[in-house]
Amino acid sequence: GAAAVPALRDEIWQAAPTTEPSQLAGAVMTLALTGGEGVAELRRIVHEHPSEKIRGIATLALGRLEGKH
Repeated sequence: GAAAVPALRDEIWQAAPTTEPSQLAGAVMTLALTGGEGVAELRRIVHEHPSEKIRGIATLALGRLEGKH
C-alpha cells in the first residue's frame, strides 16, 4: 500500500540516466496499486519526469486505473 510509495518513488527518480525504462516499468506500474498517494506520484511523473519513456509508462498506468471505473 501507501508504505511502498517512498521506496518506489526513490527507485524511479534516482535511477541513473542510463537505466533502461523497462527496468523501472514494474515500479511505475506498482504505484497504481498503492492507492491515492501512488496515483498522485504517477501524475507527478507524467508531468515532471525527465524520461519521455517513463512518462509514457506512467500515463499507461493512469489510463489503466481510469479504465477500471
